[in-house]
Amino acid sequence: MESPKELGLPEKFHAGWRNGQGEIIDEVAQSGSHYFLLDASTGVGKSVIGIASYAIKELWGGVRYDFPGYLTIPSHQGELE
Repeated sequence: MESPKELGLPEKFHAGWRNGQGEIIDEVAQSGSHYFLLDASTGVGKSVIGIASYAIKELWGGVRYDFPGYLTIPSHQGELE
């Protein structure tokens, strides 16, 4: 499994996956479905699980290797202030 840094996630996620996140991300990414319902408690990291699953699907599809820098995760921090 790729690390959060390898997937291009924001720096605050670079410390690594929280307990259980990696397994959920793998399951979602390997599901082959366009839709996946994740019912989880506050603080589990549903948002990062969703974007990481998408990033892995893109990585497996070759986009990250064929078009370096194509898949980026923009930071909108501070724009709502």
